[in-house]
Amino acid sequence: MQHHLPERDEGSGEPEHVPVRRALFATLVAAALAIAGGGCGPSFFDSPPVAMVSGRDDHGLLERPAIGLQRSPADPTVTGTVHDGDFVRVAKRDGLWAYVILVQSGAEGWISDHDLRGEAVRMEPRPRRVTFVAAEPGEGAVRVRVRYTDDGTEEWVPATSLKEVGAR
Repeated sequence: MQHHLPERDEGSGEPEHVPVRRALFATLVAAALAIAGGGCGPSFFDSPPVAMVSGRDDHGLLERPAIGLQRSPADPTVTGTVHDGDFVRVAKRDGLWAYVILVQSGAEGWISDHDLRGEAVRMEPRPRRVTFVAAEPGEGAVRVRVRYTDDGTEEWVPATSLKEVGAR
């Protein structure tokens, strides 16, 4: 494509309709974030520090009530167990794997990112979609700090009041 002299931005020497410097900068930033996040797949920055464990299939039906925590992404030796609906803290990521710490017991291990959820539905007093901000063990039950997606407000709620989106 040829550019005529009147189409040039005299200050930067590039055509007005082709912001080359901005495009190059955006590409470099995206590449740096992809490298920091471990390349392809979701990065640590894409997920919340707290997640709900899911043993459900794509239709919301319970497929695995318990999921083993692995020693590492490459070593399938089970070091602990988490259950559908348990809350974990995500300590670090390695590609599509997350090193998690179970909020209630402190058990640790690696779990596939596929088995983690970052949002749910708070069923009471009326159904509202939430994301997770924090979680802590309580007296006999885990409490979760949620952010409501409809208005951005936050509050602590019992984990038992949360249901996985689409769960049956």
